[in-house]
Parts: sequence; structure tokens; C-alpha cells
Amino acid sequence: MLHHAFTEREVEGLLRASEGTPSTHRGGAAGHARSRHDLLSNAELIERADAMIEAEQRRRDQRRAEAAERGRKYRPGGPMYQLITAWSAWSDMVTMGCLALNSPQAQAGLVSMFSGQHAANGTRLEVCFIAPRDVPMRFVSGGATVRSLPVRQLTLIVDRADRDALRLHIQTFFGGMPNSAPYNGAVLSDQRGQELLGFVGYG
Repeated sequence: MLHHAFTEREVEGLLRASEGTPSTHRGGAAGHARSRHDLLSNAELIERADAMIEAEQRRRDQRRAEAAERGRKYRPGGPMYQLITAWSAWSDMVTMGCLALNSPQAQAGLVSMFSGQHAANGTRLEVCFIAPRDVPMRFVSGGATVRSLPVRQLTLIVDRADRDALRLHIQTFFGGMPNSAPYNGAVLSDQRGQELLGFVGYG
């Protein structure tokens, strides 16, 4: 069942309207697809990665202190670095966003988002999408070097927002590393973030 065949003009409008607008999902965080993954200069990309590393260090320091208070051994987990990707071209972001929203997994998820027992304002759909071609992106994973790389694996997060004509809010849209396992699928969550349904795409 098809929810809606999106056009690039509609997706561009959604990206612009969602930017800086509070989401209807959970705490209402502002949409940030452009400010965090498109409009960043290389210097800002490095600055954002450094800020995320500092924030992670503060979280680990807090957990270490809490473990010490309880007399427990602290296990820091994985590596400290934070991978940040940014689109190299606005046109790629719009085109790939349109393809992702029209993918089988996204369409199936949107049908459930707007009909049936899980239909509700504020539900969220996280869409994993394998692009049909390489998408050039910039990335940084710590340090002061921004690199370019071709990406296929993309993640688009959309929330149901009945205030909009298309009743959608794009929370964010970003690319993953080329060595990440490619996956076409989607997960629908309720307003509190509880996962409800999963959908598998093709490829």
C-alpha cells in the first residue's frame, strides 16, 4: 500500500519547514537536518565533533564517579571518537530524501503511522536506506582533518506532525560510513520512543 508519492519539491519544503522547528516526538527537539548535516563549514564540522567528544568524556567521568561511589568497577565501553558526516550538496540531500521517503520500507511505515492502531501525532519513523548511487559526503572522526568519501547508507528520521500539510516533520538526515553494513529497513516508534513495528525493504 502506498502512503504518498513524494516529489523533490515536497521534500525540499519539508526539510526547510522542519529546520529549527520543535518535533512532535518525545521532548520536542528542534529539527536539525540542515544545521548539523548540511550547512556546516569544515571548521564547524570539526568543532561539532570536538564538542561531542567533550560531552561523551563528561558522561564517562560522571559514570566513573558513580561507579566509584558504589564500589563498582567502571567499564568505559567503546572508543571515544565521534563520527560526524555532512552532505556536500543540498541537491543530493533533497534527491536522496525523496528516494528514501518513497522507498518500500518508508511507505510501509508511513501507512502504519497514519492508519491502524499505532496511528498518532508524534510517532517516529527511522528509515535506513541504501542509496542507488554513491553520494559524496564530508566526515570527521576527531582531530582537525575533514575528509570526503562516497556514502551509500543513509538514515532519515521523520515524525508525524499534523500541523503540516503533509503531516510530517524531518528531524534529521545523515549518512553513515562506507564500511557500515548496508541495510534497507525502517522502525516505527510511539511518542515516548518505544519501538512498535519494523519494516524490511529490498536490497
